[in-house]
Amino acid sequence: MHISIPPWFKDAAIDTVERAVKTFAGGFIVGANLAGAAVNAALSEIDWQRGLDVGAGTLAVSLIFSAASIKLGRSGTASATKAVVPSSVFKLVAGGGR
Repeated sequence: MHISIPPWFKDAAIDTVERAVKTFAGGFIVGANLAGAAVNAALSEIDWQRGLDVGAGTLAVSLIFSAASIKLGRSGTASATKAVVPSSVFKLVAGGGR
């Protein structure tokens, strides 16, 4: 059995994962109250549970928004606007797709 994944879906998946990871990281930083701590926070002082909770929540919302945006914006991206270029097109234009 051969399963082929369309290029537009691969580009959208890469876009979605990138956005989700960044959103989780931002949510974790805010949830764990690390925004003001900068460098001085000890590992034992980090609110890991709240950080993971907020990070997971923002990750879920990011995935939902990206999935809902696949057909709204430019095909092959997780963006709701046409301003984002699919990674396969960018690689081709930048010379990496040869």
